[in-house]
Amino acid sequence: MKSLLKYFKYLDNEYQMHIIDSYLKGSFPYAIWSNGKKNIKIVFDFTDTNPIHIFIYDASDRAMYSYQEFADEFKYYPKSNKDINGYIKVASEKFYGILKQNKSILLG
Repeated sequence: MKSLLKYFKYLDNEYQMHIIDSYLKGSFPYAIWSNGKKNIKIVFDFTDTNPIHIFIYDASDRAMYSYQEFADEFKYYPKSNKDINGYIKVASEKFYGILKQNKSILLG
């Protein structure tokens, strides 16, 4: 599970966010990054046809964005662990592109 988090290293390196909470076991492992103003929660759901859910919250825990709004083209069921890794890698790259285009998403 921890190996999937490597695809989101740009949150640490480029956006100065750090993991404030995580649970990396079971069917719904997750990690939450924060920059003090916004939180990004990434949930891996291996029971669904879309094995990644990304949410951005403001400081009062109000959901502001959901990655699913941008990810319809990635809805397929991973058949193997290799497929899941590929899916997460592509979703991470797409999410990175969204953050680059919309810098205000993470600004307070």
